[in-house]
Amino acid sequence: MGAFQLAARWTEMDIDKSTFQIIDPSKAPNRATAWALGVNWYLNPYALVRADFEQVYFNGGGGQRRQSTYRKCFRNSFSIIVLTTLPKEFTHEK
Repeated sequence: MGAFQLAARWTEMDIDKSTFQIIDPSKAPNRATAWALGVNWYLNPYALVRADFEQVYFNGGGGQRRQSTYRKCFRNSFSIIVLTTLPKEFTHEK
């Protein structure tokens, strides 16, 4: 069955107006706010299944926190953990 792990994250970023000097600062966002939820499933000590969802809101620039100024992202992955040395239970050491 393995073990499950739940994760949550809240992130905010303020962007200085001098950051975008090539484009008009009034057309670039000046703040981003994101929240994310995730679940990790450890199948065994060497295999991990991960799924994450993140939604980001952009303020300023072309839209002043309108419904159309957000992005959603879903990511999943499967990882196999490779060890450089075997744990003692897999060796003949006592």
